[in-house]
Amino acid sequence: MLAFLSNCLFRSWDRGSLWETLLRCQLLFLPVTLLTLYVKYMTVGLDWWLLEPERTLNAWAVLPFTGGDFLIGLILLPLAFALFFRVRPMPWSVAFLFPIVPLLVFLYIQLHAYYLLENFASGSLIAEGFRWGWKNIGLAVQYVPLASLAKLCLLLTLGALCSYGACSAAQRLRFLFSRRVQAAVFGMEVTVLVIAFALRDGRLPYTRPVLVRIASAMTSPSEAPMSPLDVLRERYRLLTGTPVAPAGDPYFGRASGSDLVLIVLETTPAQCLDLTGGDIPPALSNLRRRAWIGSQHHTTYPFTSTGLYSIATGMYPQEQIGRMGFFDQPSGLFSILRAHGYATAAYGTGMETFKRLLKAQRIGKLEEQACYTGAETIRYYNREWLHKQIASDERCLDLLLKDIRDWVSADRRFAVLYAPQVSHGPWQDLRGADTGRDPLERCRDLVSLQDQWIGRLSETLQRLGRLERTLIVVTADHGVRFREEDPRFRQGRIDSYSFQLPFLLYAPQALASPKVLEWVTSHIDIQPSVLGLLGIREGRELEQGLPVWDPSLAGRTTYFWAARVMGADGFHKGSRFYMLNHHRGTVYANSRMSFDEAQRVVDPAQAEDIKREIGQMDEIRRSWMRCAIEGCPGYTPPSQ
Repeated sequence: MLAFLSNCLFRSWDRGSLWETLLRCQLLFLPVTLLTLYVKYMTVGLDWWLLEPERTLNAWAVLPFTGGDFLIGLILLPLAFALFFRVRPMPWSVAFLFPIVPLLVFLYIQLHAYYLLENFASGSLIAEGFRWGWKNIGLAVQYVPLASLAKLCLLLTLGALCSYGACSAAQRLRFLFSRRVQAAVFGMEVTVLVIAFALRDGRLPYTRPVLVRIASAMTSPSEAPMSPLDVLRERYRLLTGTPVAPAGDPYFGRASGSDLVLIVLETTPAQCLDLTGGDIPPALSNLRRRAWIGSQHHTTYPFTSTGLYSIATGMYPQEQIGRMGFFDQPSGLFSILRAHGYATAAYGTGMETFKRLLKAQRIGKLEEQACYTGAETIRYYNREWLHKQIASDERCLDLLLKDIRDWVSADRRFAVLYAPQVSHGPWQDLRGADTGRDPLERCRDLVSLQDQWIGRLSETLQRLGRLERTLIVVTADHGVRFREEDPRFRQGRIDSYSFQLPFLLYAPQALASPKVLEWVTSHIDIQPSVLGLLGIREGRELEQGLPVWDPSLAGRTTYFWAARVMGADGFHKGSRFYMLNHHRGTVYANSRMSFDEAQRVVDPAQAEDIKREIGQMDEIRRSWMRCAIEGCPGYTPPSQ
């Protein structure tokens, strides 16, 4: 290292031959090239069973996919850098610090993202991850294991060694750049490139260079066109089969004057909590007796902030997580209820970016800091975090119950959101550490704990004489999304394990017995259901959902978005689910939200129709979002 500092730190490139400089730059970029080849090996390996189910994956098998990666890593990048050096000489230490170190770190981040999601991360997703990680620096470490960080350190060490070799003027290393070595190296490179391109395999889209695919993932879609709201509504209605207006709604205004409690559990798929029957925890079982129960309820996007967004607005979320303005929408459930005299509040420690939307909707109270007990300072999701998070969630509940008592004493209607975090994945085991129990069993124990909290809430409302005049919604933000949460999670696709959630709408003034909904429902349907029961029509111009009891939902097309997280989008239409994997360009269809190669759509015309439908809805939702934030002909956002 001392030799590197003395020989290279301030030593600029000397004007030797272009071929020697090119060879030095190839050595400089060698770690980047090796890392891109490893990323290619991993990405091909995840789908190898689609190509050669009987053949073991090895380096030779991956070679037909790597021609573009070799061309960029061995020729194009080093050549561009060599030419740049001839125009603008600089110390080799600068060449190492930029661009080698940033490239290695960036590729490491994308490699880790692909391992978690089977998808390269967009710029907005990386930015959102850094924002969350900075605020939860201890918890974020659990998603980046120490072994993975050790590999990054080894990569940077290799980069430093290659930089030393590239810039060294030591006599013992001069042979590396002799004419014979140059000829041998360039000859081998040409041979590898010829073989890779001759064997080029186009059965999967992985022939595209890794750096090109990452650049594509980092780009943002073009700005949505500005369209009149009436035009957007008509396009949406025709595409989704949504009726112009529900005719003769029998439940409109049936709970007029009622209060509202929204309970959103963290990382709770329907496989963990099935409210349609079976072993239902006692408090939820009591609420179920006079409630609508969703048998096929889904989030719109498997992220907390975006799932909550759909609940609070009745709209599909923007694809780009964390985009400026995304959560600055002033119209929605809480602003509407506040305008009708409701006291509004939210309680929870994990709402992150969603707080911006709550503030934009002028929520009356946001209890977050007062709930903290130190769980956010714990390094990992472990038993210490579990106990502190239980205390935080219980403190939030205590604050909620106190406020409810105060509002009832003041004869004030209220609408509140309670978002406990104890079931955040990876699920911790309430029965003790390292028991090795099935993750879903751990989840069910955490649900039972939260059911006790729901019981406390119900009992408080009962004692205050308000339970019969309160709408209670119980659902979740999303299901499982990472292998760290459950090793059975399958990446690169939408799946019921990520999207299908429990749903219950307790409405004692409207129902005398439980009603199980057999059709597909979505988070966009929660706001229309609640406001419909309360008899409120004003401020609902932007809703895309319908009341959950509306039978026309059986014929509606419902969408599921996850391209920037899982590399796939999809929808439900008729009796079938459809999925588009954006990276492979492949389309799938099945009677349930679960896809394997057996469900791949082989008819090119049908596949194109499915891609076109997803593209059309994507443009509609982006234009709709722009209208909600900026305004458009026929709609002016309320002043904040």
